[in-house]
Amino acid sequence: MLYPSPKIVGEFDTADATLNFKWKLNKLFRGQLIVAGGQPIDGQVTILERQLTGSTHQPFFVMKAYTDDDGNFAIRLPQKLFVMVLIPNRQGPAGEAVRIVKAKQRKKPTKLFCPRLAGVGGEQLKKIWNAGPTSTKLNLVFLAEAYTNRQESFTDSNGNGVWDGDLLLDENGNGVLDNDEYYYDRNHDGDYDPPEPFADTNGDHICNRFERAKFEAVCAMNATAFLNFYPFNQYRDTINFYTYWTASTHGVQRFRGAVPWQDMNTTYGIYCAGTGNRQGGAVPRGFSLEAVADSLLPGARETLAVAMVQDPFNALRANGSYNFGRTVMSAEDIRSGATLVHEMGHAIGSLEDEYIYEFYNIPLDYEPEYANATIESDPTKAKWADLIEPGTPVPTPTNHEGYGLFEGLSIFHNGAYRPTETSMMRNTDYPFFEVNARQLRKVLSQFR
Repeated sequence: MLYPSPKIVGEFDTADATLNFKWKLNKLFRGQLIVAGGQPIDGQVTILERQLTGSTHQPFFVMKAYTDDDGNFAIRLPQKLFVMVLIPNRQGPAGEAVRIVKAKQRKKPTKLFCPRLAGVGGEQLKKIWNAGPTSTKLNLVFLAEAYTNRQESFTDSNGNGVWDGDLLLDENGNGVLDNDEYYYDRNHDGDYDPPEPFADTNGDHICNRFERAKFEAVCAMNATAFLNFYPFNQYRDTINFYTYWTASTHGVQRFRGAVPWQDMNTTYGIYCAGTGNRQGGAVPRGFSLEAVADSLLPGARETLAVAMVQDPFNALRANGSYNFGRTVMSAEDIRSGATLVHEMGHAIGSLEDEYIYEFYNIPLDYEPEYANATIESDPTKAKWADLIEPGTPVPTPTNHEGYGLFEGLSIFHNGAYRPTETSMMRNTDYPFFEVNARQLRKVLSQFR
């Protein structure tokens, strides 16, 4: 239930898995999670905020609230539309299961397509969105990286039922924050808060709990973002979604620049840079993620491997490969739905990044194969000439509305052009727009 005490304004209906309720913008709501018969459940409530922009559907921002032992929680509701709520329960074989609840504001009906989770546990490979036979469809497989099956205990100093405190890359192992050591400020208060004591049974410096539930939940939320974003929302019948669960020894991926942390033992051995309070490139070592996906679905027409990495230090940068290549991304990215959509622009459409890489600038002296990049300076001969209005200047100024030849993208700062000032391939607040969208439609139509 969600309610501004004492009036109940919303209840979970298990028949249609939909919430209908009213709320005031930016109002702090207090709620309680209960099951049939009035029994409260405790755990984490996750809410995905939805932003609507024209024909696009952009569920981006994740909000989390933790309950006490009686299922009580408080959360400040988003200023736009609820998309779905992930409600935990204690009935799954993995210890904590989740249920997706679609929600909408009264008098503003929205139709949302999202996978249904039957409960955490069961088969390692689970199909969460069924578009048809693997032999005729594109098949995306979420791979679990740096998730464990451990249930480590901790001292709950403040009685909130959650392991609190910041995460420390303790390079010298003395248990305190020293000069030049990196920590992740989980509550963003600007101060280092030592973590609550816990039983670190695997030596990865974080408290591992209910990690299969977290993995399957974040995969479902990312799949929902994809299935409701244009033009993917017009091709839901072309792509299957799977989750593949494997438990790692450690719940932290490997780090460069901190030797003790290179000893982290995870399923796919993915590295990232976590020092210096900055993101770093994702580099799988020793495994072909594409080969893993292919082996799981023999006879599949095409597979897409997406490593969903538990990233407690929030240090991993997403990285996608062209032509159905592998993608690596952080499960902790609050914009992970948008990130997946962007990376699928690479993997499905072989689209180039339209933002400029600050530290690279390479001359481009040949016509690139990317649908959203050209060296052609004549608007009548550009790949998207049909969309450019006559008289559009070249280079097209940044304040120009519509299509043109906007200079600079990726590693090519000069003499290379993109079709719009800003799109999903440059900024994940935006749609793909027509040049990118029609390339994606062209590829996905092959799987019908």
